[in-house]
Amino acid sequence: MGFWQTGYMEFHEPTGWASGSRGGSAVKFFEICETCGKSFNSLDLLTLHRIEQHPKPEPGLFIRGYELGASTLKVRTPLQRSEIMFSHEGEIKLNGRTVLACDAIEAICTATQQTFDLTLGHVGMRRNFQIDLRIPDESDLNGVERSVSKLIGGGRLDRRGIDQLICECRDFPTAGEYSGGIVHYFYGVLAREESPETELQFQDHEERLNRAASQLVGFQRPLSMCLCAVISFIGNHFKMAANQCPQSRVAAAARSMTSLVTGKIGDGETIPSLYAVIEDQKFTDIDTERLIRWAVVPVTERVKYIAEMESAFKTMKSAFDRSKLAILIASSAVSAGERVVAVKYASHLRSSPEFGKWADRFFKNI
Repeated sequence: MGFWQTGYMEFHEPTGWASGSRGGSAVKFFEICETCGKSFNSLDLLTLHRIEQHPKPEPGLFIRGYELGASTLKVRTPLQRSEIMFSHEGEIKLNGRTVLACDAIEAICTATQQTFDLTLGHVGMRRNFQIDLRIPDESDLNGVERSVSKLIGGGRLDRRGIDQLICECRDFPTAGEYSGGIVHYFYGVLAREESPETELQFQDHEERLNRAASQLVGFQRPLSMCLCAVISFIGNHFKMAANQCPQSRVAAAARSMTSLVTGKIGDGETIPSLYAVIEDQKFTDIDTERLIRWAVVPVTERVKYIAEMESAFKTMKSAFDRSKLAILIASSAVSAGERVVAVKYASHLRSSPEFGKWADRFFKNI
């Protein structure tokens, strides 16, 4: 991993993940409506805006600012009543019983171990939702995070350390899904770095990281949100990464990549000094760490690293990583007046399902 490989300890004191505090300066990240582009300073206000200004005919269910679809929503952190909103809910059935909206919200927010099936009806239309709600004991979650902090404090990621983490986390049974997701993440990192500490191959990292994300996604805690954001960044899901842990370097890197890919905002966004609060560099593998560091610097500074990035492009094994790097190199080369280099790397993405449109726009503009 980036941190463990270097042994660099200056910014790696335990940070009290369990508190959920984000600290830092009061930099505000605005939520943007994807329909009209209007910005809001909270997910709740954005949700109300979507319901009132961009209504859909069918009934909807919004939890923590996101509209539920057909997939089961995993909830592992207690919900507040204000975090649940309905739209166009003429009728609500909760586990087969017709209830009022306030009663449905009350039942969901007070439960700790239950699966809810909701059916919303409106003018002949019906939508079904499922919420899998399993709330671990706070003491167990804190125990897992203390064990992870101890592993990080050792300055080395290896199989022995992970085995020790697994053993310690057996004392925190209600947080087994949480600790299991973290363990999958660590093994995914070892696979990405092709560590001799594991028999996993490089290509196995995607399965491990996907399993980690699946287990961690329901936990609204700084540590889990940080790991999910790193996983999303690795998989080139930049908007998701930016939303999952907004006060982190990986989110700043994701916003920078989004601006380069979409062209909707200028490159060189001011990177907040908040990422010292949620230190994702503790959890990144070498290649991801390099990509984050290159992405967060303004393009005027990034041009200094063109040769270094070109060298890295030859050795990075992940197609996801090479795609990010091709965009960073091409955009930097244009700013440096190196058109041949820009064309070379943009050409790698012309047939890309993800970034082909970006490549087409790029060639039209240079």
